[in-house]
Amino acid sequence: MKYLIYLFVIIHSVLYFNGATAKTVYGKFYDVERKRDVPYKVYYPDEFSGKCPVVIFSHGLGGSVEAAEYLGEHLSRNGYICFHIQHEGSDESVWQGSKTKNEVLKKLKASLKDISNAVNRFKDIPFAIDEILKLNRESDIFAGHLDTVNIGMAGHSYGARSVLIASGERVAKGKISFKEARIKCSVALSPNISENPPDDLSVLYKDISIPIFHITGTEDGEPLGRRSEFSPEDRTKPYFNIKTYTQYLLVLNKAVHSTFNGNAAMSKDDPYFAEHLETIKTGVLLFFNYYLKQSEADGNKLKSDFVKILDSKDRFEFK
Repeated sequence: MKYLIYLFVIIHSVLYFNGATAKTVYGKFYDVERKRDVPYKVYYPDEFSGKCPVVIFSHGLGGSVEAAEYLGEHLSRNGYICFHIQHEGSDESVWQGSKTKNEVLKKLKASLKDISNAVNRFKDIPFAIDEILKLNRESDIFAGHLDTVNIGMAGHSYGARSVLIASGERVAKGKISFKEARIKCSVALSPNISENPPDDLSVLYKDISIPIFHITGTEDGEPLGRRSEFSPEDRTKPYFNIKTYTQYLLVLNKAVHSTFNGNAAMSKDDPYFAEHLETIKTGVLLFFNYYLKQSEADGNKLKSDFVKILDSKDRFEFK
């Protein structure tokens, strides 16, 4: 049955492609004020017809612009321009040159402890949007083709934290906000809560006023092994504690943490890796089409038909 569902998902996705292909270009924004580079990789359609909604993707700890290639390609084939940005200080440069796994983990944990890395990561989002607006005026490729009114965001793991914070989650126990009001909707892949959160988590999320698609898996554990009490179910806590509507939740059976980054080599414990990527692509496209392209038809598909392609042990709900 799982393979029949997989076949259906592939057919469903192909119907969206319409023969389009994805192109990519690399670049780098420079923030003069922070003296900071923000590298990017852009996925875009091979042909433009008017303006395309924009999606910004934020990688996880130790990642790069190459994260979640499967998602950037899929969205761009379907009329989106996707900027996968890189956050220096919490990117691949942190661990490169390490000789052992323990050395990698030590460096990644040290990166998380440096508050400046988090602050810079969160500030990268509004800065990138400012630069994207400039590209819409000045770029040889993108001028006039970026729909800067309809901007979405997605991210994995630490990138999902970036998503929630840009969407309005408050940090420092609710005292500080990095909300980016130009983001209309977002997708959090492997979301999580902050360390040492207040008893009432909803206090952190009171400023969130946009739709968010929360996506995780039953085996989506804590990759750095920092918290022995961590449960994959913890990744659903943001969904259940955000009181604004509409919020969506997808929990994929047997999906592991690396599944959502699209890393096959690190996702060998996910027996349905390929099927899960197809499911994510289908759901995320319907979500963005609904909120960034104002497609009521795709909104109805997301709310009514999407669940039909899932495995019986997957979970999908919205509120």
